[in-house]
Amino acid sequence: MNFSGDGRVLHQPAKSRQALAQLQEAGVEPKVVEYLKTPPTLSQLQDILEGLNGDLSLMIREKDLKKDGLEPSLELLAEQPKYLQRPILIRNKRVSVCRTPEEVEAFLNC
Repeated sequence: MNFSGDGRVLHQPAKSRQALAQLQEAGVEPKVVEYLKTPPTLSQLQDILEGLNGDLSLMIREKDLKKDGLEPSLELLAEQPKYLQRPILIRNKRVSVCRTPEEVEAFLNC
């Protein structure tokens, strides 16, 4: 996954609209990846995991996984991206899951 430029947002419109708007208000025009339509590859997920310091739990929608009786893995996320936490912001080799406006702000200020 390319980590350069203005960045990327792994985005699911109903859930990450606010983060995208906040980035745009800050002058960042990221490439939007609607990951349910264009799922990330296993290699891209590995890059994201590396950017999250190997913490798979940050990438997973744990409540949904538990409800469906599944175990977390990158392979599962590649096959069923609906379990991927969002939005995931990627910029200049930095990766962060930013669920709140405060997390987006912190990401922008790093």
